[in-house]
Amino acid sequence: MFGLSFLLLALPGASIALTFLAVGVFAVAEMVFSPMVSTAYAQLGDGRPMVEVFNFRQVSATLGESLGGFTGGALFTTLLQHRLGSAYWAGTALVGLTTAAATVAFHRRRAARR
Repeated sequence: MFGLSFLLLALPGASIALTFLAVGVFAVAEMVFSPMVSTAYAQLGDGRPMVEVFNFRQVSATLGESLGGFTGGALFTTLLQHRLGSAYWAGTALVGLTTAAATVAFHRRRAARR
């Protein structure tokens, strides 16, 4: 869903309505994704105190969001100066949609082995 929101921003002739739609799709993706991250970290506990596990999750999220926001913003600004703003969104959409497709394929193969 993240990739879809980026794809909407990459469309030529983007309008305010399309931008709001992209933000809405991104928000829904975030609502689906965030609880899954907490669940994944909870399974990594392996007998450790949950406070320790979720503190690690928070540190990881903070570091990732800070570095991701900084590098993504710098790359977008650079590409925008060269009139390649749509290329940025197309690239992020490609990465997001490819990752989603690979994840689905992985889980299908895994389920077929069982």
